[in-house]
Amino acid sequence: MSYRDRFWNVVCTYRSVLVMVLAVLFVLALLNLFAFVQLDRSAETFPIVLLNFAILGSLLALTGITLWGCKRHLA
Repeated sequence: MSYRDRFWNVVCTYRSVLVMVLAVLFVLALLNLFAFVQLDRSAETFPIVLLNFAILGSLLALTGITLWGCKRHLA
């Protein structure tokens, strides 16, 4: 068994946890979207909301790519 197969076997073992993480990140992104809509553009917290979008977007992408790789490995 190659290193790549062993890696994906370990990652795919935690697939249910990754799906849960993806769901939590999605809910947090929705809450951030609601805050973004309600927030005044001149508020001091506006850059923080934008930073949250960048962080949540990156984590959503990484989690999604990992789940996609796991699905591809299991197929």
